[in-house]
Amino acid sequence: MVNLFAGSDYKIITSSGAEEDSWFWAGQEGRGGAGYFSDALLSGMSSRGSFGADENSDGAITLTELQRYLRSHHGASTPHTYPEEDDFVLFRYDRAQLTPSRRGIAGQYLFPSDLLEGLIPEAEFSYTLFRPARIGYQLTFQKNGGWDFAASRFFWDNSERYGPYGDAEGYLTPGRKQRRVRLTGILANAGGYALLQILQADDDGQASILTSHVFAVSTDSDLSGSTITLPERFAPAGGEELCFNILHAAPCEITVTIRDEQGGTVRRLATRRASRPEQLGGSSFCWTGRLADGTLAEPGAYTIHAVLYDKDGQFQVDSVPFLLE
Repeated sequence: MVNLFAGSDYKIITSSGAEEDSWFWAGQEGRGGAGYFSDALLSGMSSRGSFGADENSDGAITLTELQRYLRSHHGASTPHTYPEEDDFVLFRYDRAQLTPSRRGIAGQYLFPSDLLEGLIPEAEFSYTLFRPARIGYQLTFQKNGGWDFAASRFFWDNSERYGPYGDAEGYLTPGRKQRRVRLTGILANAGGYALLQILQADDDGQASILTSHVFAVSTDSDLSGSTITLPERFAPAGGEELCFNILHAAPCEITVTIRDEQGGTVRRLATRRASRPEQLGGSSFCWTGRLADGTLAEPGAYTIHAVLYDKDGQFQVDSVPFLLE
């Protein structure tokens, strides 16, 4: 967890949710290694990762930008921030100094879909390689509530083998790379979660993680028993946030909206966001009590409306009313 103090307010970044482990990795024979979270944090806020957390490329990385970056590029756990939405600037950098020679090895990672379907699911992703490098991928599945790193599957990217930069496995030339990886094995039948890590190896064969991403694999489990658990009231004017859980039996995508007493939508918190293995029996969300324009919602009774999607369709669930004071 990282605590930041800004005036009279605290800003907090955690590497994982309350029920999740935060993972550390080590290289061959114990060489190298780092915390997965700290590695992703450094990548998003440094030239090594081309300051990837700066969504709008304005030279300033805010708390909210960093949270979104970490959710996409740190798959081993689920980072959280307090406040949930905040434009507090964590870091500034000179964009003019981000020349090609100062860029990291790779960046501009894209993952078009976080929810995978099909008899043999395929994870699709793309990235830009800024200089020649030896690239490999590692797939890890969830088992008994944790990542089964002991059974991880590693393989080199052989799309450009025997190119001008060497004949060893995994050597790639610079440029935009579009890839698909098949998730064979237990996930093809049982569903669950898969962690994809993109790694780069140096001349000694020592690997370092460039980025990681978690994929949810849709199953045949029934979502009709999904429920929403939440507090009876909260006071956003005093800095409280409404944190609630949507309990569901299997990986899915979730749309979440806040509705007033008349049933009108006052805020959308997520649109078909894929669930993550938070070990909560479902997915967690927070609402600051603010509308899309940043103003506080009027005091009164509200409900949470969620739509859960899997490969067989969708299921809708509503919470009991709660009071915004």
